Amino acid sequence: MATAGASVLATDCGLGFVAPLLLLLACLQALWIPLQDAWRLRHPRARERYLACLRVSAVDAEIGLMTLPLGFAVLSSAFMHLQADIAVGAQILLALAWLFSLLLLFRLLWSLRRFGIAWPKLSGAWFLLPAAIFALAAATSAVIASQRALGYVLVLLAALAGTLLYVVVAVLAILRVRRHGLTGVPQAPWWIAMGCAGFAALALGQAQRWEPLSPGARNMLLAAMAGMLGLALLLLVPVLLASIDFLLRRCQFCGPAVWPPTFSTAIFALACLQGGRVLHFDDLVNLGHLAGWAALLLWSGSMAWTLGRGVWMRWQRRAWFPA
Repeated sequence: MATAGASVLATDCGLGFVAPLLLLLACLQALWIPLQDAWRLRHPRARERYLACLRVSAVDAEIGLMTLPLGFAVLSSAFMHLQADIAVGAQILLALAWLFSLLLLFRLLWSLRRFGIAWPKLSGAWFLLPAAIFALAAATSAVIASQRALGYVLVLLAALAGTLLYVVVAVLAILRVRRHGLTGVPQAPWWIAMGCAGFAALALGQAQRWEPLSPGARNMLLAAMAGMLGLALLLLVPVLLASIDFLLRRCQFCGPAVWPPTFSTAIFALACLQGGRVLHFDDLVNLGHLAGWAALLLWSGSMAWTLGRGVWMRWQRRAWFPA
């Protein structure tokens, strides 16, 4: 996801020659992950874990599966952003994103009915749920909205449903923090809350482009877009401070880069760029470019760190294939 988002930002930041390479790398990563998992299935324990994943489990375990449709949707948007002549591939990715989103939402509802909410385990990763819906809205807008009126209907419904879901998750997160504080769950996924607010602004801004909308409906969508963008700006400061604290005091650069904020920063940059252009606010566009460069630097740093650490660990074990 982060690599595909970086490929879109590279064009907006004047590095168009890098964008196709980043998109190619994102596709290779999307292929490598399932191949790596398939290789691990040689072992009985890995097969047992895989079969366990097929069974509906507690909600906190189900949330992470939303990265699958989110990734498909982001790749679909990146394809259309760079190569409009390969729309068939983008449409296939978009169809997969919608299919997996519906299936996983059904699993999540079933998990909620069976297990309820484990409040001590509720973390920022829950914002992946509305983020996947916003990704569907953005991808649908890029792929089919310009061709069919049904596309804009789907964009509008997904943007509104995602915004409502974001509010629900935010309320749940506030209740969790009031009851249990921020302890007991990983701190890094809370970065997603800021990125998801930017995603909401991005999706709402694209939904208001539908020509049949009345001026009043369009103004309401623009107001909602501005409100979510303002929320993302408010969350940016505590996210930055918490990120620096996490990296320097807890992570200390001794482990793998878990939940790096690259994707959230990239979405925030795209939201600022779109919001600034729609609202004719040049300072917001400048902030979007600044956030875009920050996302590209974060991507470069996390990629270099992850690759370097991976090569070093495999060299130490003399194992170049996943166990």
